[in-house]
Amino acid sequence: MAAKHFTHLKSAKNQSGFTLIEMIAGIVIMAISMTALTSVLYPYAVGSTDPIFQVRAAELGQSLLNEITGKSYDENTDLNTGIRCGEAGTACTAVVALGKDDGETTASTFDDVDDYDEYDHEDAQLDSANAYDTLYSGFTFIVTVNYDGNYDGTFDSNTSAKRIDIEIVTPGKQSFKFAAYKGNF
Repeated sequence: MAAKHFTHLKSAKNQSGFTLIEMIAGIVIMAISMTALTSVLYPYAVGSTDPIFQVRAAELGQSLLNEITGKSYDENTDLNTGIRCGEAGTACTAVVALGKDDGETTASTFDDVDDYDEYDHEDAQLDSANAYDTLYSGFTFIVTVNYDGNYDGTFDSNTSAKRIDIEIVTPGKQSFKFAAYKGNF
């Protein structure tokens, strides 16, 4: 019986397996390959949300432009009589006076295009009629309105048209700019 036991020990020596050095080398190789793989895939994972943010920014920009251009051209325009500012002795709002009029604190109280000058996401969060803070969480925007009657993209004193510029910044820090004109007609 002792001989049988000796034979068993002898065959155990011939069995193969991984040594500690081979195991450590395998772990190191695996770590290096995983680091290389994740460094290649990470930019794609981060960029995968960009198209969603771009679509949402376009939706927000179009929504704001629709809202703003749907308003009267100027505070001094009378929609009931059809008299536009600049006609019949009625002056258009002065360049320095563009922006919110007295008593107009939120978009739901704005009645003309230039009331939106310097309107931003913080103002929109205060406006219960437009829940931008919940619909577009993480997005920021700023609206600028000024005269550009020459339609050349530069602000001027020609009061025949107002240029509306909107800059939207996504949660991914991409910036998108939108612009539209509202004519005095």
